[in-house]
Amino acid sequence: MVKILALFSLILVTACTYPHTKTETVDNPATLVFTGASPDAMVYLNDLMIGPAHDYNGDPDSLIVPRGTHMLEIRENGTTILTEKIFVSNGSVKTFRLTGAK
Repeated sequence: MVKILALFSLILVTACTYPHTKTETVDNPATLVFTGASPDAMVYLNDLMIGPAHDYNGDPDSLIVPRGTHMLEIRENGTTILTEKIFVSNGSVKTFRLTGAK
């Protein structure tokens, strides 16, 4: 009888545990890629100079940006060759072809 009572108590205790769930958040940032950029083409994002556009050609590097609306400019030797207001969402990849740049 004691063994049956102990077994019943053990079953009752294990039945009262909470279910275990696991939640993971995947960070998939937005990226910008610039192809065909000359070494003199500089990237400006929200009026901040980021660096040379050819550094972010997607092979292997791309520019990681937070999601939202941004003002993108490409300047080459003091001349603005691209101005665009962009919106990026998580996981998006926007490619800008700058083949017309000098």
